[in-house]
Amino acid sequence: MTSVPHRRIICICLLLILLFLTGCGASKAYPPSEETVRSAAEQLGWTIDPEGTQSWVEGQILYTLVSDDLPKTTISFALADGRRMVTLHSFGGKTSEKPEFAWEYWKAAISLVEDLYDGFSQGELYEYLCQQGIPAPLDLTGAINVPAGYERRRRDIDCPGGFGWASWSTQGANIEYGFGGRRIHEWSEQFTVSLYESKEFFESTRQKS
Repeated sequence: MTSVPHRRIICICLLLILLFLTGCGASKAYPPSEETVRSAAEQLGWTIDPEGTQSWVEGQILYTLVSDDLPKTTISFALADGRRMVTLHSFGGKTSEKPEFAWEYWKAAISLVEDLYDGFSQGELYEYLCQQGIPAPLDLTGAINVPAGYERRRRDIDCPGGFGWASWSTQGANIEYGFGGRRIHEWSEQFTVSLYESKEFFESTRQKS
């Protein structure tokens, strides 16, 4: 007579464990909803510009984020063959002096990717990049049509959360030419993060393009 309650308790416990494991294995919706993007962006200091939101096909969407204190940023999400991609472009403001690259300046952009890509814990991607150090400028010897003052740095990302890269570039404008050479009066910079679920997935997307 006493065995029935015990069996019932065991069955209930097994059911609860199964429900817990199923919930843990469930993945978040991707691409993330507009409300999810808005919440993550606002926590970091951006707001969504409704006129900058674009969607080309199902599973692909781009948001434009604006702020008084942070660089204007676009972030686009795509789902191909059930696998996730994200690309963020962040544009620094115009300056009279050539910018110097620092991970700290782009921390909010990196954090936004962490929050929305669903592959990293908080601070994981930023810490990973900082540990790699400041990348050296790419060698542009022999390159053609290089803009004045152009410099680019890139760091590959290859970790369990995703495969891709983070890159930074700067170039000059409003150029004055004289006998002493050229003088650049205005500088701009751009920071990009692109992530794929794996290197194999990235290579497969390149083959299709």
